[in-house]
This record gives sequence, structure tokens and C-alpha cells, in this order.
Amino acid sequence: MLDVKDLLTLVPYWILEYASCLFQDLGYEVALEHNLSLKGVVLSSAGGCFDFDDANNLMITSLNNRSTPDLDTFIEVAGAIPGEQRIGVYISDRADIVRSSESRNPVSTPL
Repeated sequence: MLDVKDLLTLVPYWILEYASCLFQDLGYEVALEHNLSLKGVVLSSAGGCFDFDDANNLMITSLNNRSTPDLDTFIEVAGAIPGEQRIGVYISDRADIVRSSESRNPVSTPL
């Protein structure tokens, strides 16, 4: 049996503004283009406590040692953090993830 998915559920349809930043779910097209799983929150616009040089390629996969596979979980985890507490954030660069997966799975070219 073939399981058919609604592609509209794979497209991020809302953005979270939190700590002077913009966050959204990793979209299907970006994940497909970079051969990534549909897990992670994309930092669309950096600022405030997430002030990084190049926010266009950053994904937040963990916040305060809890996995953030989607924006709903990110909101739940961020909401449970007491104010003015130091937290750990695991950030991945999509380009580094792609390079890493390419080096582990080299493509062989026929001669």
C-alpha cells in the first residue's frame, strides 16, 4: 500500500519571532535540495541572543539539551526555560551537514 502525503503540510506556513529573531520549520524544498531529514528549526533572521554572522544556513536542532525537531517543540522547550538562565543551543550549518554527508557517502562516477 502506498502512503500519500499532503505536500502542503511539509511547507512552513508560519514564522516565530522570539528574542529578536525569526524562526521557522525546515521546509520540504530546502530539505530535499540539501538531502536532509525534515527535522530542525531554521534561524531565518538573527539578532538579540542569537546574533550570528550568517543566519541563512543555520539550523537549531537542540535547545537547553532538548531536541527541537520542529517549531512546536522549539516553542515548548523555549517556554519552559526560566528567564535570565544560561542555556545550551546546538546549531548546525546546513552546508556543513551536506558536506559531511557527501564525504561519508561518496558518489562513484563510472569511467
